[in-house]
Amino acid sequence: MLSALVLTLVSCAGPGVVETAPSITSEADATAPSTAEEPPSAATNSDGAVTNLVDVRSAVVRIESTGSFAYPDSGTQYNEGLTGSGFFISSDGLAVTNNHVVTGAGFLKVFIAGEDEPRNARVLGASECSDLAVIDVEGDGFSYLSWYTGAPVVGTDVYAAGFPLGDAEYTLLDGIISKESADGESSWSSVDSVIEHTADILGGSSGGPLVTTDGKVVGVVYAGDDQGQAFAIGYSEVERVLPSLRMDLDVNSIGVNGTAILEDGTSGIWVHSVEPGSPADLIGVRAADIITELSGLIPGADGTMSDYCDVLRSHDLGDAIQIEVWRDGEGFWEGTLNTEKVLAPLETQPSPTSPTTSGETKTPEYSLQVGDCIDDVEVDEYVAANSYSTVSCSTPHDNEVYFLYEYPAGPYPGDDAAFATLREVCLENFDSYVDREYLQSALDVAGITPSKDLWDNGERIGECLLYDLEYTLLTGSAFQSGW
Repeated sequence: MLSALVLTLVSCAGPGVVETAPSITSEADATAPSTAEEPPSAATNSDGAVTNLVDVRSAVVRIESTGSFAYPDSGTQYNEGLTGSGFFISSDGLAVTNNHVVTGAGFLKVFIAGEDEPRNARVLGASECSDLAVIDVEGDGFSYLSWYTGAPVVGTDVYAAGFPLGDAEYTLLDGIISKESADGESSWSSVDSVIEHTADILGGSSGGPLVTTDGKVVGVVYAGDDQGQAFAIGYSEVERVLPSLRMDLDVNSIGVNGTAILEDGTSGIWVHSVEPGSPADLIGVRAADIITELSGLIPGADGTMSDYCDVLRSHDLGDAIQIEVWRDGEGFWEGTLNTEKVLAPLETQPSPTSPTTSGETKTPEYSLQVGDCIDDVEVDEYVAANSYSTVSCSTPHDNEVYFLYEYPAGPYPGDDAAFATLREVCLENFDSYVDREYLQSALDVAGITPSKDLWDNGERIGECLLYDLEYTLLTGSAFQSGW
């Protein structure tokens, strides 16, 4: 999200992706070209730079990224082609686009104005935090766009050029700069400020240029929201990372195409795809993993990439960085980027009643203790809670605490996952406490999981409880039920 607004990635029109960017409602300015027929040869200066709005189309490309991409809304992984836009910045085939358009693709196809067949391309360098990438398209002699290096000014006429919705037909849509410096923190990038504009954009527009009337690039299109606002990454951010990207170097990247998620108490970076040969790939990060910890910090807690990118910006390229991921069905995995320590399952945390290295028993103040009893009216099965009051175990139908379980470190997994984990643990420890099998007793099992507030404070204790099945025949607590 961007401040209080919900932003939408405006690339990757493809299977399984529902784009919610605003629909096109305005018509192009009278000075904009018709898209019904091919333009004449591009008007360029002596070294190939486009010099007018009509010929911007000769330097704008449609990019098809083919690879394995996973999506958090459906949990589905696709081996399909997704599309975005880009534009040449030099005659020898260097083009700019967004990181989220190209990173993780197995291969790229680039479609150029006036050519029937696509050209191959490779990613030179990418920045996850700036959401920028430079690709090298095979061939040379291309028309290209130059940068508008002045400060953006509200009211300036601008045009978004590209291929929205993956349509092969070039599109140019008009607007103005509506805000010179908008908040650039989003769920898939972390930029100090971006340009807000009113030119309509749709899925597939990402990576295309936002240009002036004389064809100079004011910014790189990358986002829109459901209130009709659109955003572009300005030249001040581009010039900070572009020299490195052109030299085949990544900037503030580990090689993932990711999105910050914050849902049901769970936060992290959802990995859509992984760049082959990148630090993330080399230690075993996969599409659909959730990065739950980076250098000891839990990312995505505010729904943006801010914390994640702060970690990357505080390290040099090639530094060893501890990483932890959640892998659905396999739990937490841990490794270290840029080392030989590949991802491996995280060892189970010791239970709070296990001896510590000092020989002391861990008894957190916030949790109930083994042997405590709680009145039935206070406990529904596996309810997350901050606190419960204890009562005398002589009170009929009490619930008796028989095991304390400490969840592994990580983001709050949500009620369902926490309950499922605790139930399994409670049943595993039933026999040893009661000295008879669960199904052969007159007792049942309940549990209390920590609330999200407790979890966020580092208090990850769940309590297993026994209670009587036959309330009318037995007096209440497990100790008084004759077992």
